[in-house]
Order: sequence, then C-alpha cells, then structure tokens
Amino acid sequence: TFSRQGLVDKFPRAILNDTLNYYRPLMMGMLAQYKGKRGHQSVWIDWVSRKEGLDREQFLFGCSGSFKPVTDGPIYITNYFVMLHDASAEISKPSDHVNDNGAMQLNIGLDLSRKTFLDSLTIDVGGMMSLERARGISGWNLPKGVVANLFLGWRRFSLADNFYCGEGSNIRYGDSFYSRRIYNRVDLSWTAIKYGAVQGRFIFSFHQMPDDLASNQQ
Repeated sequence: TFSRQGLVDKFPRAILNDTLNYYRPLMMGMLAQYKGKRGHQSVWIDWVSRKEGLDREQFLFGCSGSFKPVTDGPIYITNYFVMLHDASAEISKPSDHVNDNGAMQLNIGLDLSRKTFLDSLTIDVGGMMSLERARGISGWNLPKGVVANLFLGWRRFSLADNFYCGEGSNIRYGDSFYSRRIYNRVDLSWTAIKYGAVQGRFIFSFHQMPDDLASNQQ
C-alpha cells in the first residue's frame, strides 16, 4: 500500500478524475518508475476490488511519463494510459461479463516559462482515445478526440484551461464531463496561505459546454 500523492496524481482528469485523491488516496499494488535527464516513465497496478461474494474482481493498471527531445529545450511530450479490468464476482450472474474500460492520451507541448515574466507558462495539444468493451458481447468501442491545455502562473495566482473536442467517452474513473462532444474547463486559483509545507488555496472552476454555460464549482 502506498500513497497516490506525487506518483499517480498528475493524470488528465479525463482519464483519472482528481477526486480519487480524496476518496481513494492509497493504492494497493505495485509501481515501477524510471527517471532520466530527458524525462521519466511510470508503470503501475492498483487492486480496486477483490473477488468475494458479490464484490467484483477489479484492478487498474497504467503508465505515464514525459520526454524532452532536448534536455533544456522548451518542447516536451507526455503520454498517459489507464485500463480497468472488471471481472465477475464470486457469486456470478448469467448477465455478468468481463469488462475492459480505459483511455490514453499523447500530447506535445511547449514550456515557455523562461521566456516570459510569468513564473510558469505551458501549452500543449494532443489526441485522446478511450477503450471500452464487454467481452463476448461487443467489440472495442474507441471514441477519439482532440485535447488542448494551457497553464500560466504568476506569484500566488494561476489560470488553467482544458479543452476537448471529439466523440463522447465513457471512462469509468475519468471525469464524466468528457462524455460530451465539446467541453472546456477553466480553473482560477489563488494561494492565500503559503508557509513551509502548509498551503491554503482557493480554486474557482468553470465548466463550459454548448448546452450548459452556467456550471461551476469552488
């Protein structure tokens, strides 16, 4: 058992919802990580549910990483992949089937933090594909789309914008907003308290979709 924090907490929300850090902060499984001058890669497995009684056998496995073609250059490439294996329970039902559900992203971006007055400025764009099937019932369903992300930070303030356009996806542990064909999220953040290891932050999130422009959270 080990903490998700700092190891498997930087995935795009479309693939792994950030609420996992709250209601499932610990992982039960294994993780292997490689770090080099140009990037890093992690591979892991997380047992979600044990096959017992009516409880289904479920585990997540995935990988993520980043790579810089030039060590000190502004260009970077990121990759993310997650798959949920959802098998039958000990007391099975005739309608039970083994389900596979996951997603992947591959992005290329620019880190322009050193070229502006801002503390941080990054922008990236890439593709996302989700994967879903019920074994013995259907083949793979593979919705695809385009993602674009912008982040800028200055002192104690930051702005993040995440955009998606494509086919709606049903990703079990991902953010349900990505079931829409067009979705945009803006996060405005202010770090009010910053003292040693203690931080207090206010975040205002705005969700924009063609049929709903008023959704927000704090």
